[in-house]
Amino acid sequence: GLLQAEAQIYYESGDMEGYKKTIQSILDKGSKDPNLYFNLGVTSAQSGQNDEAMQYYKKTVELDPKYANAYYNMGIVQLAGEDVIVKEMNGLGTSKKEMARYDELKKKRDDIYKAALVNVKKAYDLEPEREEFRTLLSNLYMGLEMMDEAKALKK
Repeated sequence: GLLQAEAQIYYESGDMEGYKKTIQSILDKGSKDPNLYFNLGVTSAQSGQNDEAMQYYKKTVELDPKYANAYYNMGIVQLAGEDVIVKEMNGLGTSKKEMARYDELKKKRDDIYKAALVNVKKAYDLEPEREEFRTLLSNLYMGLEMMDEAKALKK
């Protein structure tokens, strides 16, 4: 009712703090609407609060285990910071020291990919027709050198 209308006004005016507070009061009144938790996850992620976003997405899938977008967004949040690692990897030369650093960074990147893969795969399994799910899953498989899995997605 009224609180949701208020939340919508905050959202449309770009006041994410007001939006989050209003949604939180709806949830405090006992709402179990997974969409509200999902929206809080989105607004938290947009403002760079990734840990908070993950908590909201986890609550979303706890309430609705088939909420594919929440799994996908968890994967996206888990990939945050990956670009910095890849950029450093790409900037390294071929000295022994740089090769060792490359291996270290690759392991770090692979661990990030493996964590994200679990959630992105779940999203894809729930909604295989979603192109963005397939694309990200394929990129993760290729990044992890899981070529058979990547090829299977192309079909």
